[in-house]
Parts: sequence; structure tokens; C-alpha cells
Amino acid sequence: MTSPQIAPVSDELPPDSQIGPYRVVRVLGKGGMGVVYEAVHATIQRRVAIKVLRSELASDPERAARFVNEARAVNLVEHPGVVQVADIGQQSDGAPYIVMEFLRGETLSSRLKRHGGPLPWPDVVRYAQQILDVLRAAHQQNIVHRDPKQIYKLPMSHRYT
Repeated sequence: MTSPQIAPVSDELPPDSQIGPYRVVRVLGKGGMGVVYEAVHATIQRRVAIKVLRSELASDPERAARFVNEARAVNLVEHPGVVQVADIGQQSDGAPYIVMEFLRGETLSSRLKRHGGPLPWPDVVRYAQQILDVLRAAHQQNIVHRDPKQIYKLPMSHRYT
């Protein structure tokens, strides 16, 4: 068995890299602020999603603070449509990361492809209602997020039908 690789955060981490006590399995997605990985806790084998702030953004104290505040804000909203944050940490280069529950399910883009076009209106209305319900719960906690898709579990997760 080889030892885990530790790569700089600005690069996409290869499988078997370490983020804290977690072993990277694969990239789940990339965005302007960071990269989200599927990972497994080395000791207890819990599967998680980890969002890592890009190192070039981590050097900006305001952006790094906003990233950590995202984890705090998410935990203030108690709603089944909001992803649970379990932990936060910091990479060796100073870039923060957020450890979240791993959601199994289908992405909206894959559902659209599988469906072969636009979704039926009843589905669209149901998803919109779920999103609005999450935003209502966030607003009740005085949280207005710049990018609501980051705090909302897409309707294709295991908790929604």
C-alpha cells in the first residue's frame, strides 16, 4: 500500500490524496470558489463531501472568512433540504475546507439528460417549492446567501422523491 499524496489545493487533488483525516476518492464538482471532493474518513470509513477553497482565494482574508462563514450559516438552518456540515479544517497551505454529508442521488443535469429534454411541469413546480422552502428557512435565520444552490440539496438527493 502506498502512502497518501498531499498536493497543493490550487491543483485538483488526485485520488488517494489526503484532506485532513480524509482520503480523496474523486472530484464531484468545481466552481469559482473551490473544488468539491468525495472522500472517506481514514479511520471510521464515513463517506463525505469536502469543499476546498482554492488556494489563490485562501490568501484573501475576506474570502477565506466568507468561506468559513458559509459553514456556520448552513448549520443555523435546520431543514431537510440543507446539507449538513460536520467539520471545517485547514490545508497545509492555509486553504480552508468544509466537510459535509455525502449525498447519493442523481444530479439535475443527469436527470435532464435521462429525461431527454425539459422536465414535466409538475416536477419543476415541486422542485421550485422545495427550493423556496429552504430559502424561507434560511431567511428566517436572517441568512441571505449569494448562491442558494450551495446550501440546497438538489431534489434528486435521497431525501426527496
